[in-house]
Amino acid sequence: MANQPSVSQNNIEPILVGAPVALNAVAEIIAQDASSVMPAGTVLGRINLSTGVAAAISQANPVHSGTGVITMDATQPCQLGARAGVYTITFTGAAAGYVTDPAGVQIGAAFTSLPNPWTQQLKFVITGTPVAGDVSTITVPAIVQSNGTHGGSGVITMDATTPVLYGAKSGLYSIVFTGAAAGYVLDPNGNQVGGAFTSLPNPFLNELKFVITGTPNAADVSYVFVTAGTGKLKRFVSTNFDGSQIPEYVLLNQQDATGGDLSLGIGVLLKVGTVNANALVLQNEPLQSYIPLLNMKVVDALAAAGITVQAAGSLSAFDN
Repeated sequence: MANQPSVSQNNIEPILVGAPVALNAVAEIIAQDASSVMPAGTVLGRINLSTGVAAAISQANPVHSGTGVITMDATQPCQLGARAGVYTITFTGAAAGYVTDPAGVQIGAAFTSLPNPWTQQLKFVITGTPVAGDVSTITVPAIVQSNGTHGGSGVITMDATTPVLYGAKSGLYSIVFTGAAAGYVLDPNGNQVGGAFTSLPNPFLNELKFVITGTPNAADVSYVFVTAGTGKLKRFVSTNFDGSQIPEYVLLNQQDATGGDLSLGIGVLLKVGTVNANALVLQNEPLQSYIPLLNMKVVDALAAAGITVQAAGSLSAFDN
């Protein structure tokens, strides 16, 4: 364990109390953080949620010798696990090809007949006759809106600055109307978000932020899809919106992601073990402060993640 330091960056307090129980078993990436170098003892969370703005899905054909046409599903173009960024469909024949995600990773198996429909992360059909070597792209924004049943004139407008609020989840939100000014919102797990509304929200402020104008019809349904995050790590902050408000790792060595994303190998992050309270580096958050989303203290959230905090100079776990 040559990569593990025995002291914190200020060389006063040791980070580990005893041997680590578990280190990261897979390679990880720390997202670029231009603010400063991350010292040993920094607590990290994971970006599981995109927090950008709503926009339309766009398509392009960088290489297009054939007649293949990709048509996105009008109702639910984004499926479970969809991420913001550019998806690429590469054709290896008139009815064959494969799809890669925004990270360049192939999604599922290559297809040997034109998808009707394709349903992994995105939903689309391909018609016409592509030619081997043709390439099409689908650019997915952070938030995608669509309509199911839509007989009325109701329009949902996501907030242009902070469309995603604390506690939001990645996946499909449904706004179900029970009348011209009444309805309710379901989260991606099918649970109602807040109470039903009896007047059009101006704005709605629970996990998502939007306003509704026009006149919906009873039984109209609109959808808001919040795409998944990058899965990269960043500094834990209890008020973050993107999933990094849940602690997951502690840095055992100083890391510098100021110039770009930083790849880390296996065995350099503390996943399970006991750490010295004075060696932890938090963003001006006391261990006893609450994480609103989890309804628990920071110290308890660390414990839930497998990281026990020991008070300085104590032989017992942190008194919480």
